[in-house]
Amino acid sequence: MYQTAMMVSAPVLLPAILATHPQFSIPISFGASGAYAILLTIFNEYHLRRRGQMVSRNVLYFYYPLYKIYLAFVNIWSWYVVQLY
Repeated sequence: MYQTAMMVSAPVLLPAILATHPQFSIPISFGASGAYAILLTIFNEYHLRRRGQMVSRNVLYFYYPLYKIYLAFVNIWSWYVVQLY
């Protein structure tokens, strides 16, 4: 549910925060990314380890956050492109 809420609210909230308080958007972005990393770590270390399907920590901490940031920007960009047509 957290991921769904972030993906739905990002196209509206992120540009609004950047336009009104750009210095406030950096801590909010890092806070949301940190909360997501904590949830990912708990899921990987607890659930996937018990099933024997644990993901490498290199992938978990380096590749996956960059991938999620890229997807967030694609989501925001596509939302505004659709609004133009």
